[in-house]
Amino acid sequence: MIGWWGDGNNSLRHQWASEVFKDLRPAENFKELDAGASAVLVSEDRFAVSAKEMSFFNQALGYLQFADGFLRENDQWVPECSYLSVFQKMLAASSAFIDIKKSVMVVGDFIPSRAALLALYKIGFRDFLILKEESAGHWLFDVQKGLFGLQVKEIGVRDLVNLSGDSSVLVHAVASKEKVLAEWELSYMNFLSRPGLIIDFLDESFLEKVVEETHDKDLHLLDRKDIEKESLEWWRLKTGA
Repeated sequence: MIGWWGDGNNSLRHQWASEVFKDLRPAENFKELDAGASAVLVSEDRFAVSAKEMSFFNQALGYLQFADGFLRENDQWVPECSYLSVFQKMLAASSAFIDIKKSVMVVGDFIPSRAALLALYKIGFRDFLILKEESAGHWLFDVQKGLFGLQVKEIGVRDLVNLSGDSSVLVHAVASKEKVLAEWELSYMNFLSRPGLIIDFLDESFLEKVVEETHDKDLHLLDRKDIEKESLEWWRLKTGA
């Protein structure tokens, strides 16, 4: 049995998880699932509070400060972040589109993007540019002191037009259309080198349309659905469900 913690009605992840795990059992807390549950998957609205359920965690989870699920091991709920493994795998498969000597452009702060950013740091990226928003703070600033050599810089939307191939990767960490920032400027893609990689957490995104319409073979897109499919496959293999 696989449990589900959080919103199941307004969750893309729940929609796709229901196709993989036919019988997701909703729960208000983990104690309800002690009998027979092998794992609990976490919805998008609970990522931010999942860290409070961690009684212990490894170094990577200490940086990420979220889990996307919990495995039942030896009568304990063990926090896991499948996204870190997912992005390590996806980046390895996309290595032809990556140049670690260049920067990573970051837009938004959707929590699973932390795993993408940490995976990018682990393969050698050190320079990260964050497109400014009105909302203060970004996860990268919180972990900057703990990740040796990490350089984080904020840039304004107007600065995008002055960048020419400065970034090798765009991490579009925006999960809802209401939070889209600088759609026109990002669509121009002048800041992204060729070849280049786009990691996009927005379902049915304008960036996906740009890549399709330009037929630019030197741009590689990792979209939200592919990311979630890999995440759920990780959980399926872990649980044998």
